[in-house]
Amino acid sequence: MPSNNVDIVFIETPISLKQRYGEMASAAHLVPPLGLMSLAAVVRQAGYATTIIDAAALGWSFDQVAEEIAQRQPDYIGLTAATVGFMNTIAMARAIKQKRPEVCIILGGVHATARPLQSLAEHPEIDYIVYGEGEDTLIELLEVLENQGCCADVRGIAYRDSGGVVVTPPRPLIKELDRLPFPAWDLVPDLRTNYHPAPHLFRRLPSTTISTSRGCFGKCTFCDRSVFGNKCRAFSAEYLIRMLKHLIEHYGLKDVWIGDDLFVMFRSRLRKFCELVISEKLDLTWACCARIGMLKPDLLALMKQAGCHEIVFGIESGNQHILENLQKDITLEEVEHDLALTKRAGIRTNGTFMIGLPNETKTTMQNSINFAKKIDLDMIQLSFFTPFPGCEIADHVEQYGTFKADYTKMNVFGNIVFVPHSLTREDLIRYYKKFYREFYLRPKTVFSFLRKLDSFRELLAYTGGALAVMKLAFQRNKDNY
Repeated sequence: MPSNNVDIVFIETPISLKQRYGEMASAAHLVPPLGLMSLAAVVRQAGYATTIIDAAALGWSFDQVAEEIAQRQPDYIGLTAATVGFMNTIAMARAIKQKRPEVCIILGGVHATARPLQSLAEHPEIDYIVYGEGEDTLIELLEVLENQGCCADVRGIAYRDSGGVVVTPPRPLIKELDRLPFPAWDLVPDLRTNYHPAPHLFRRLPSTTISTSRGCFGKCTFCDRSVFGNKCRAFSAEYLIRMLKHLIEHYGLKDVWIGDDLFVMFRSRLRKFCELVISEKLDLTWACCARIGMLKPDLLALMKQAGCHEIVFGIESGNQHILENLQKDITLEEVEHDLALTKRAGIRTNGTFMIGLPNETKTTMQNSINFAKKIDLDMIQLSFFTPFPGCEIADHVEQYGTFKADYTKMNVFGNIVFVPHSLTREDLIRYYKKFYREFYLRPKTVFSFLRKLDSFRELLAYTGGALAVMKLAFQRNKDNY
């Protein structure tokens, strides 16, 4: 057990909603840094003095964070980064090292996991990389560093030695997720005032985001599964209920967005979760993601009874050949069937689509628009196809089109980094706007929204989202993309 004067500070790097979501920033969410909160909880449980600085939520600059670190003088800094924020994180590390060069900086997250050797070799500000699932790896790395042990024995890291960068073998995934403590909500700014969900994902406030499972069995070529892998694991229903009760008791939680990809995959757990929400009389509404082909009418009815108000489905394209190329393993008929079941259960439906996919043409983009208008969808979310480091298609995406690997532009919602061979950048922008206009500017969609508004607060939230969509649909400035 380390002494209490061994200090580690986790930092959520300063990055604006504009950088993350482009022109959709006003309709986006700002969520607590769940990954850092989980790591902080584990490290604190192991006896380290632990702090989180969520610079994104606090609105702090690089210099403000660096000055805070200089005053605190921690032994270790823990950073994380998605691809779009990676260069910001490197700039943050550089600012800290300028103020306190002796501090040890450890980087994790999806980008570092996808490119551990490159991330360390190209950026001297970073001392160690923790790749993959970080909780157990970080504890072992800290123990080795504190006791001058051998880094080569720590699985799941990258480090420098005299011969260059060494990447150790991957660490086995955590089998029993219930052994992890709750995320350290007490170490981030107040959930009720410093974070906000996307307008369409909440019914009441306070609302927050939780994660209930890890991994995905899917083989979608556009998805990076390098952190949690293809093996699907889940926290138990009982664990989730204890966690929600904690959030209700300490933060007055009334609503939650369940952000993991396969929340509904574990059907017995989902049924138990819903039954416990009902039997425990939790005053809670919630939304979640679901994969096509996993829901049945009786389960949907139970989810509705337990407070589910919206399900987000990853559809991606309205062209079957495009779906097959993506290895989505779903059919358009299955999509239509599952959305109809969901609507009959009284749950709102939201579909995600991508524009500019490999092998995309004007015809396939119009297929997607027509399909979205045909099926039982209340909302859509559009993004530009982005081949992130770590996804299967990233290493050979150039055979399908022109790719500009600018990490700062890889936010999917506001910037185009990939253009298929048969299309131009202008084509993508035109169909992106066309998709939003044709879907949302229909009497059916407008009246559907108006019928389902339950409060003035919900009206204000949807109005903000609607204005963001309309700005995208009608703006003329192509440079924004």
